[in-house]
Amino acid sequence: MLGTLLRQLLDDGPSSDIDAEILTRSAEIEQLPPDLRSEARAELDTVVELRGLLEMLRRRSQELRALFETAGDLSSMRDVERVLQAIVRRGRQLLNTDIAYLMLVDPERGDTYMRVTEGTTGKGFSDIRLPLGAGLGGQVAAAGIPLWTRNYLADDRHEPVIDDSVTEEQVVAILGVPLRVGSKILGVLFAADRSERVFSTEEISLLSSLADHAAIAIENASRFEETRDALEQLEAAKVEIESNNRRLLRAVELHEKLMGLVVGGHDPQDLAEALRADLTAECVLVHDDRGGTLATSVRPGTVADTDALVAAVSGTDAVGWPVRRPLDGLEGAAVPIVAANQVLGTLYYLGRPLSEDDLRTVERGISAISVLLLNQRASDEADNRLRGEILADLLMQAPSDVMGIRRRASLLGVDLGQPFVLVVILPDHEVTSALRSEAGGLARAAGGLVSSYADRIVALVPQRWSSGPAREVVRRLQHIGVTAASAGPSTELSDLIDLEDRAHRAANLLVALGRVGEGAAEEELGVFGLLLSEAAPDRIRSFVGAQLDPVRRYDAEKGSDLLATMAAFFAAEGSAAGTAAALFIHVNTVYQRLERVDRLLGTGWRTGDRALEVRLALRMDRLMRPT
Repeated sequence: MLGTLLRQLLDDGPSSDIDAEILTRSAEIEQLPPDLRSEARAELDTVVELRGLLEMLRRRSQELRALFETAGDLSSMRDVERVLQAIVRRGRQLLNTDIAYLMLVDPERGDTYMRVTEGTTGKGFSDIRLPLGAGLGGQVAAAGIPLWTRNYLADDRHEPVIDDSVTEEQVVAILGVPLRVGSKILGVLFAADRSERVFSTEEISLLSSLADHAAIAIENASRFEETRDALEQLEAAKVEIESNNRRLLRAVELHEKLMGLVVGGHDPQDLAEALRADLTAECVLVHDDRGGTLATSVRPGTVADTDALVAAVSGTDAVGWPVRRPLDGLEGAAVPIVAANQVLGTLYYLGRPLSEDDLRTVERGISAISVLLLNQRASDEADNRLRGEILADLLMQAPSDVMGIRRRASLLGVDLGQPFVLVVILPDHEVTSALRSEAGGLARAAGGLVSSYADRIVALVPQRWSSGPAREVVRRLQHIGVTAASAGPSTELSDLIDLEDRAHRAANLLVALGRVGEGAAEEELGVFGLLLSEAAPDRIRSFVGAQLDPVRRYDAEKGSDLLATMAAFFAAEGSAAGTAAALFIHVNTVYQRLERVDRLLGTGWRTGDRALEVRLALRMDRLMRPT
């Protein structure tokens, strides 16, 4: 009688067919005789009970299958965020609840915080934090055991702090199970409904099994992320090391190249070219400490406005630090060339903005250039000493080895057989190392000799400069401040002592006449160089004033030029007609002017000793005027 029903149960037939079959059999049983009806009813009840067991087993089998599938999915995930999302999604599906969520333990703060939610609608629920032991979830995390409630807000274990969030989300029934790895509690997995619900032992067991697998997956994913982060850090460190190695190699190569140029005797131009090429710059300039150009390297095919570059970045903020400013879409920079706290010059850069690596490259370039400049300075100082020793020997009374001196001079490129001029240079203040170095450079460039003394510099140079050696020396040393006079030319070495004495007297006279900062040849001063070279400036001015001040004052008041008339009168040997011809005026005008001078100076100024004094004063007045 029940065979068909049993076959449908074992074959997992449709539930509607089984229900129909049970109703049919139940009706048939009612038609049986009383003595058979009781036994048949017991058999049918057994079949119905068997059906319930089979359905439970099939549901459990499905749940386990879903659980194993979830475990497999979780084990394949390596991203913690994806693992957490998958856990709450599967938890909600397995227990068929309205909501599922997961809270993690914060070891640093000693509480639990909401990490992931599924099925929630309000934002406040996602911001929940609970101390360990507080609320249902806090108790699960603290005790490490599953807990549930059919109505959370009516439960004594609810936490008032989060009542608003729970009410907003309309959460009623809650089941929480611990996420445990060994003895370590990672957090709590929850399943919740918006209506009252009693969670069965099987549901608690099912969610706990999911939590166990989930905890392992979270731990594995965390370790994987830690490992991945560590590998990424190692890879980043490897890249950084390789980059540093490349920079170091580039630095070593550049250093070797630059120092090779220094050791090889190359000049600043070669170093500037190498540095510009390494920086791929538009332009690199090297100036000395006075602003003179030592090197200019410009990228081929371009025209760089070097004056604009220097003007834009001139004036360093502090010794050793570059000035960097934008310039026509590029960057201009000025970097002092410093060695042993001594500024040797400035390097100017124009190109793309300098990176940290570029700045280190510039530093290496500065280092190489400073070594080169120091070497040049040391070489120049040694050369200056040799030239000074030779000139000092020549200025001795009767030098004993003239041939030896000529030979020593020729080794320095100095030909003592050509006409030369002796120049005495008086500093405005004192003879400094800068003046000695500058004067040595001038003499070396001219193929001459130079020697320094306590109060003056003496130079022997070929007669080459068209403006005169003394004026040329003053022009080139004007940034230092000097007065210079020359004597010569001569080809006789025996004349040098006399030339030095005459040039020295002439230089002193220029100072006495108030022409400090000028240069002149001895012959321009005439006999006055001999007569007045030792006179004090105030005595000369007093003498000239005593003879000419009345005339000077009259010229200043009336706008006349009686001083010029007096000079022309003496030049014409006292001839009024000659004076008129020289000044291009009528002779009567000359007589009128001379009478005016007579009233100012007295009639005796034209003749005798008084005439000599006036003529001398006129000559000195002209010499005192800047040329």
